[in-house]
Formats: sequence, structure tokens, C-alpha cells
Amino acid sequence: DKESFMIRARALAEAHFYEGGIVVSLCSKAHPDEQVICAQVADQLLTVRGVKASFVAGINGEGRTVISARSLGEINVQTVMEKFNGGGHLTTAAAQVDISPGEAIRKVLEIMEVTQ
Repeated sequence: DKESFMIRARALAEAHFYEGGIVVSLCSKAHPDEQVICAQVADQLLTVRGVKASFVAGINGEGRTVISARSLGEINVQTVMEKFNGGGHLTTAAAQVDISPGEAIRKVLEIMEVTQ
């Protein structure tokens, strides 16, 4: 739908790129399909040359923060999401947390030891 398209477009446009091939972004508003939208944005960010891992956070329809993490294999995103009591695999992982999306991304950057 148009609304989810606009959320994805904004998250892609406002992504922040860091040393080491890390990229993060926030989905701007709560949406019932937020988990899927965040996953789609994380997948698409991996197509950018030089990106090794992407992390995208937003708020789902239940008011919880969802984090989608993707990598090309060099960075294990599962171990990062496990620190949020989430899980997944080496290249695809996720978590749901009770902190704001912005705080979740800040914690991801701390875990990844990325200078903000």
C-alpha cells in the first residue's frame, strides 16, 4: 500500500552509513506491518555497494520496537540480535524490544562499536 511504500522510501533516504560497512535506519511511524517493512528496508540497504550489515528499527502495531538485521555474511547479525533477546541466523536476524527505535539503534551501534 501507499503508506508502507512511503515509510520504506523515507527509511531508505534517511539511512546513516558508518565505517566498516554498517548502515542503520528508522522507520518513521508505527504500522501494523512494521516488522515486514523493516525487513524489506534492511534487505534493500544490503544492495548498496560497501554495506556489510544493515539494522532497521520501527514500531509495530502492538507498540513494540522491532529490529531487523541483515548481513552479507562477514558480520554475524544473529549475535547482535541475541543481545536484545532476539535471534535468527548469521545473515538474517531480528528482535522485539520495549525501548524506542532510536534507543535500539544506538545500542546496536554500541554493540558494533561504531563511532556515532
